[in-house]
Amino acid sequence: SNLQSMSQRLKQDKNDVNLAIATPAAQALMKADKDTPMVFTAVTDPKAAGLVANPNHPEANATGVTDMTDIKGQLEYLKQLFPKTKTVGLLYNAAEQNSVVQIKTATKAAKQLGLKVAKATVASTNDVQSATETLAGKSDAMYLVTDNTVAAAMPTVGKLSLSKHVPVVCAASTMVEDGGVATKGISYKELG
Repeated sequence: SNLQSMSQRLKQDKNDVNLAIATPAAQALMKADKDTPMVFTAVTDPKAAGLVANPNHPEANATGVTDMTDIKGQLEYLKQLFPKTKTVGLLYNAAEQNSVVQIKTATKAAKQLGLKVAKATVASTNDVQSATETLAGKSDAMYLVTDNTVAAAMPTVGKLSLSKHVPVVCAASTMVEDGGVATKGISYKELG
């Protein structure tokens, strides 16, 4: 509801261009204002999010940059760092289209690498602590995609992973700064 009201306000401001950061914000802005050009950043899959039909040649009133990472490469990195890993835990918000796309890719890549997958979903940052505790009990290591809800609760994830001795490899450098162990992922500063 906050994204809807903020998007409506931007439409009323009659800007020359609007900037949306992350998939949920870009989707809300696109829904509220189809006339003002939009530049988005940190959108994992602009096509799946319904922002553009062709990400290489955006035909709509939106363009931007993606934060899609090399998920299989990151899982290979996880295995390199923690070779005894048999089961990898995936924590995400199933209501975020960007996360669903990444989790599907991560599940497929994990299986290709001979890893079992345990999953836990959260609806808000309030769910992260209990979901992380449950997932840590089922996993040898965790891999976290660029999920907005989980990223917002990374200090909690970091503390729990440390206490449970379950390392967390993340998709973005900011998530490592907030409690993850390592990444071969993106830097949001450089992306911006």
